[in-house]
Amino acid sequence: MDVIVTSWTNEVFAFTGKHFVFLRRIPDRGSTVSTLTLIPKPDRQVEIYQAATSPLSIDYVARKGFNGVFTGNPWTARDRLVRFGDVAPRRAGICAR
Repeated sequence: MDVIVTSWTNEVFAFTGKHFVFLRRIPDRGSTVSTLTLIPKPDRQVEIYQAATSPLSIDYVARKGFNGVFTGNPWTARDRLVRFGDVAPRRAGICAR
């Protein structure tokens, strides 16, 4: 998700993460390229929806400010929503309780 969001929000980008590197210098028509450009860019902010089914994924989705997608019966979904609600305000610097 970090690669996607970075490519949507910057004119040019390079990315180095835990598992991926975009872009090490690569040859291109007699020169080298060290950044990429996404064309076409979204013309507005894109809302991201991501599954939030485990405590780790719930925390991640809430911290990133994404929209959580919850599954399961109403009782387990309620517990996930409560956890999401507890984490999301902390990301914004707001005390939930």
